[in-house]
Amino acid sequence: MKIPKIIHQIWSEKYTPLPDSLKELTESWKEFHPDWKYILWNDEMISDFLQNKYPHYLDIYKKFPHDVQRWDAIRFLIIYEYGGLYIDVDYWCLKNVESLLKRDFLLTQEPSTPLIFYPGKKTITNAFIGAIHKVHFLKRLVQKVCDEPLPSPESNESDFMYCLRTTSLGLITQNYHNYQNT
Repeated sequence: MKIPKIIHQIWSEKYTPLPDSLKELTESWKEFHPDWKYILWNDEMISDFLQNKYPHYLDIYKKFPHDVQRWDAIRFLIIYEYGGLYIDVDYWCLKNVESLLKRDFLLTQEPSTPLIFYPGKKTITNAFIGAIHKVHFLKRLVQKVCDEPLPSPESNESDFMYCLRTTSLGLITQNYHNYQNT
């Protein structure tokens, strides 16, 4: 199996419409992938998706203390359910990435950000993920985020670091390294 030709991106218009600068970036993905399905998920689409596919996660999704945690969690569910590539809207496409689809799962390393939670280990980003439908690793991430209670913030931990640790780089990096050791 290989990753399907679908590009998923997320933008919540809760605060602002997608700025022109980011529209240009999203268009770069369409330009280099004209025969791919492209989906820009908005709040209404996400709500419908949860109600129809994962109604048991809807309350959990709404109870995350920070919006960014919702956006982190939903990308795992979307890729788990449909497969394809999830790419943050602030990523610019410079060429077609179809050659990356020859596998069933794709994670990318954060290029220059060492993660303080796991010094000396590769930091995995959740900004660019690819997978076939229902890949096991994403199921584990969904379970960590949606089935288990989120850990409380640590003393003196900023909201930013809390989100990184619980639903973003920290979560995916920890699970990647744990998965590598099983």
